[in-house]
Amino acid sequence: DTDPAALRKFVANMAPLGFDITIATSAADAVRGADVITTCTADKANATVLTSDLIEPGV
Repeated sequence: DTDPAALRKFVANMAPLGFDITIATSAADAVRGADVITTCTADKANATVLTSDLIEPGV
């Protein structure tokens, strides 16, 4: 999330469910080594989250 407060809230809300959450510092860090990638955003100004160069072959 680009909003640090929203990110902290998300992590706090997910913690009781037992999710292991790692906060990435960039989109590239977030998708590196991923088997599956999904995104969602309501921010039209920053709607492009990933570019094709960030997605590894086979994903």
